[in-house]
Amino acid sequence: MSALNDFDVQGNTLISCGFSVRSGAMVPDRFLTVYDLRMNRKMSPVPLSLEPFLLKFMPAFSSRLALLSTMGQLIVFDAIAGPASAAMMEHVTANGAIGISLDISSSCQCIAVGDSTGYVHRFSISPDSVVNSFSRPTEFADPIIPIEPIAVDDLSAALSSIPMPVTPSKRLSDWPAELIKPRYRPTPPIPDDILESMRMVGTIGYAPKPANRRPNQISYPNFRSLSKGTPAKLKKNGDSEDLMIPKKFRRMEPRTKNLEDYDFSFYNRTNLPGLENSLMNSYCNPGLQMLYYHPTIRYHTLSHLCKEENCLKCELSFLFHMLDQTPPGNAPVYPTNFLRTFRFNVEATNLGLVLPDFSENLQEQFDASKLFQTWVPFIYQQLVQSRSDDASSNDIERSFSFQQVLTTTCLICGSASGKRSTSQVLNLNYRDVEKENKDSLQFSSLVSNSFSFENYLDKAWCERCQHYNRAQQARKIELLPEVLTINCDITTEDTLVLLRPVLESDVPTSDSKQLKTQKICWDGSNCKNTMCKFLHHDTREYQKYWIPERLYLKLGIDGTVDKANAKDEKENRSYRLHSVIYKIAETKASTRHHLVACIRVNPFYHDVHDHSDKGEWYLFNDYCVKKIGIDDALVCAPQWKIPCFVSYILEGSNLPLSTPTNPIARDVFSDNWELKVLKNPREGPFKPLGNDEHIGKGTLVSMDAEFVTLQSEEAELKSEGKPVIIRPSHKAVARITVIRGEGKDEGVPFLDDYISTFDHVADYLTAYSGIQPGDLDARSSARCLATLKSAYVRLRHLVDIGVVFVGHGLKNDFFVINLLVPPEQIRDTVHLFHLPHQRMISLKFLAWYYLGANIQSGSHDSVEDARTALKLYRIYIKLINDDEKTLRDSLKKLYEAGTRRSWLIEKTLK
Repeated sequence: MSALNDFDVQGNTLISCGFSVRSGAMVPDRFLTVYDLRMNRKMSPVPLSLEPFLLKFMPAFSSRLALLSTMGQLIVFDAIAGPASAAMMEHVTANGAIGISLDISSSCQCIAVGDSTGYVHRFSISPDSVVNSFSRPTEFADPIIPIEPIAVDDLSAALSSIPMPVTPSKRLSDWPAELIKPRYRPTPPIPDDILESMRMVGTIGYAPKPANRRPNQISYPNFRSLSKGTPAKLKKNGDSEDLMIPKKFRRMEPRTKNLEDYDFSFYNRTNLPGLENSLMNSYCNPGLQMLYYHPTIRYHTLSHLCKEENCLKCELSFLFHMLDQTPPGNAPVYPTNFLRTFRFNVEATNLGLVLPDFSENLQEQFDASKLFQTWVPFIYQQLVQSRSDDASSNDIERSFSFQQVLTTTCLICGSASGKRSTSQVLNLNYRDVEKENKDSLQFSSLVSNSFSFENYLDKAWCERCQHYNRAQQARKIELLPEVLTINCDITTEDTLVLLRPVLESDVPTSDSKQLKTQKICWDGSNCKNTMCKFLHHDTREYQKYWIPERLYLKLGIDGTVDKANAKDEKENRSYRLHSVIYKIAETKASTRHHLVACIRVNPFYHDVHDHSDKGEWYLFNDYCVKKIGIDDALVCAPQWKIPCFVSYILEGSNLPLSTPTNPIARDVFSDNWELKVLKNPREGPFKPLGNDEHIGKGTLVSMDAEFVTLQSEEAELKSEGKPVIIRPSHKAVARITVIRGEGKDEGVPFLDDYISTFDHVADYLTAYSGIQPGDLDARSSARCLATLKSAYVRLRHLVDIGVVFVGHGLKNDFFVINLLVPPEQIRDTVHLFHLPHQRMISLKFLAWYYLGANIQSGSHDSVEDARTALKLYRIYIKLINDDEKTLRDSLKKLYEAGTRRSWLIEKTLK
């Protein structure tokens, strides 16, 4: 066993000294250890006759160093020649003092040694030695110029000679805020001729200077917006070609640092919330946004609640509630609990929808568009097959399902048999489509042909022949749905080549743009002004995009579905586009891509949430949300922007536009709703919330939660030595405790459950959580285990009724629980007892300073922590009621006490 005491580096040589254990005691080694950093190996040690303690290389010499021994001897010698070449030897300390520091001036003319008694011993070559070669005199502050007094009755005095004090109050001479805002001239767009000739080298583009422009100068013409909907250009990068995709469509990199490090207003300046993409299986984020902004699904999902543990419809309800309550400009919503339940769904696992792990390399191994094509029918089935509320499920099935009859005809005997079924998704059929006929490649034609298709089966059971024969299968539609969801199924290169002619021509003309931006006359077709310059009817052609904004279908008597051109006929059904899911490619050669959603938000949604900016089309790219135009929403680009899913809503359908009722009521605290895994007795006092016990808006409760680590953080070092997080840590709640904050039972918990988990726990964090291995396992735990859902709905009910939560570090607690709590309902002692620009103080130190209690001495107990936070909040209320100055002085003394004790209390409390 040995210990390092001091070392120094000069060039490629490292020399160190230290201690070794001999006869049971630490004794200084009488040699110096030398390392060659170029070869990364140890060289021969330098023997000494004294015991080295401190050493320092001479700055101006390559191998000469100064050495201070434990007895106070100072020696300067050459490390290669050894102590025999000593050029100086002095005895520094006296009266039993020990040298504790050694330093050499940059000029090599002075050596300073500090001892344990507080003295500094200086050795120099002459009395006039220079410490620094380029010393400059000390600069002092300018003296304050005295102000000449002014007589009160002096009317000719210059009042401006007296400087005005700097105060935060507003002066009468101050300019209004709207007149002092900085304004900048917008940067003009790069001309097209320069972009076409530009050559990309990394992130820098090079282009020849046009002959009609001066170098390094750009003219400022009339400001025009960049044209939208133009096909993406390619930038060459080595052998591969990268696509110049607009920034709003590019893949949002998963964020692994703290949320405080990001400016979310840069990614989302709208009133609509985004979703975080740093979690596993986050490829379904566009689908979650598509479901949320559909009025029928949002209404019936928000009003749903059941007792089934792993119900995806309940988790969607909780997620939609967070999206409803998220204030504008806030951080994105984390779908943690939904993705956790989705990961444990057996059917999703069997369908291959659950990804094994989140990794950058995994993005190359799966096709997000193919997964999404399976995910959408799966989630529709989960919404329809919910066993708790048949009325809600029936409404969703009636709105999203089209009724069909599959008729199988035997080709031998001619007998036919029919089977009725329902389907929520229509898959586009590209068989028997003529490439030369562009009309058959139009979206409405493909939809019509996909509804009524015929195919041949090699084997089909015939009841009359009692044998497997070749058969013909045909589909006839009995009823069209109110919500038409279409799977474009452009997953193969052959399909993309087939549709490329119509997708590349999917760019609106300048004439249609002019018509779209021109105003419509108020009198409409009744206008009699022959000189009127406004439009008298909407002349926009909605069929100019491959995906039309309106789709007209006609259901025939024979069960066929035909496209219609006019909506005046009564039997025609007019559908309006609701959302489009696009697959965005990142490079031309690579298969790496991601999904985004373009959604038309219903005006009723803006009215309910009191949004000032009521846009129509929005782009949802994970946590990036942008307001876009119809060109960005509907224009396709076969090189990088390929439609994956399209959703239409029947015009005139009865959409539920009322606000749904909250399904979480007071009965979630009753024994009938309690979802316990193991009902073992609890430790300590516990009293359930009684029916006669009042709890409502403003009621004070104290809460604490404990967590375990499911996935440890993984990082790698860059070439410059900075760590980069490649996989963030993932925590899960292990225990939730809520105690009463007022009344006769103050301090008694009414919610104290250990949360059962099926995940692999990487670290129980016993020293910080008090959770022991096996406490969360339903097979061997001695604790009172409950499901996360049962604890979540109770906390959610407390939040909904306006309960005020007291605790320490509640922001992190609610973040891991995946629960959104308004800031006005949180009293966090970590922020109450905090000075600006200072460190956060632990609950343990606050309890010692204000309460004189030593908590968390053995392990953490959530009940003890919740009671301590409640007592600290009472002290805070008392301090703030006295005076703000009293609170500020108390906090200053708190920080002074913490600094003196290095924020440790073990030495003062036994």
